[in-house]
This record gives sequence, structure tokens and C-alpha cells, in this order.
Amino acid sequence: MTLVEMMVAMGIGSIVLLVLASLTLYSARNFRSMVNYSDLNRNSRMALDMISREIRQSRGLKSYSDSGLVFQMDTNGATTVSLLYDKQNKTLQLVNSSGTNNLSVNCYCTSFAWQLFNRNFSIVTNVDNCKMVQLNFTFSLDNRRGLTNSESIQTMKVVIRKKPN
Repeated sequence: MTLVEMMVAMGIGSIVLLVLASLTLYSARNFRSMVNYSDLNRNSRMALDMISREIRQSRGLKSYSDSGLVFQMDTNGATTVSLLYDKQNKTLQLVNSSGTNNLSVNCYCTSFAWQLFNRNFSIVTNVDNCKMVQLNFTFSLDNRRGLTNSESIQTMKVVIRKKPN
């Protein structure tokens, strides 16, 4: 084998190895993104389940503010469940008699909004007229460089079932 043949073979081999390395890197990045989306989806579904269960079992909305919603769990209003959003720390928490549950585990809650509806599905601002709550929140997961590379946007409408007429 001559020197020229050896150099051509090494060049072709280098190109093949470069293509294989690129494909491996690209596949690893895509795999990590899929794991992020899977984690966010799991966290979002768990949060939706916990929130909807508590809201459906409440007797009504007691109060609301920019930082969250408070639901009345009994007829005299002594027992409450709070859904709290901390914009600075990017957390969404559910506080009930069992304690505080951080709904944004291993991720950030980057937005949280709600609207209140009456029995006729009209938007209301008075807690006494609230029969349904629409919640919108976004969970995001950051990569090592601090850039958001995965987001999960969730919207749900929950009817307060035990609200008296």
C-alpha cells in the first residue's frame, strides 16, 4: 500500500468517524430532551390530579389573590386548602391539613393564572358565585446552562362539586 492510498483511506475513515460521532451526540441530546418532557409530563399530571381532587371536594372558593387561591373544605370555613404560587422562587404549592406539597418538584412553575366561573359558565370575580375554576400553569425544566429546554403548559377546568346552591 502506497502513502497516497494510506492518506486517502485515513481521510475517508476520519469522515466516517466524524459522521458517527455527530449522530451519537445528536441522539444523546434528543434522548435527554425526551426524558425532560417525560418528567415534566409526569409532574404536570400529578399536579393536575392533586389540584382537581382538592378543588372538587371543597365547599367553595374562600378567597383569592395574586399569589393563589384558598378553598373552604367544611361548612364553617375552618379547614382550608390553598394553592399558592411563588413567582420569585417559581414554585406551585398545595397546602392542606396534611401539610405542604410542592407541585413543581424538580422543575419550575414559570406561570400561573386562573379564572372563576359561575353555574352559567360566565366569568365572575365574587367568590360566592364561583362554581368552576380554570387554572393555567407552565412547568419548565432548565438545562445545565440555565436555558429552558423543555416546557409543559397545562390548562384545566374544575367544578366545585360540593358547593351548596
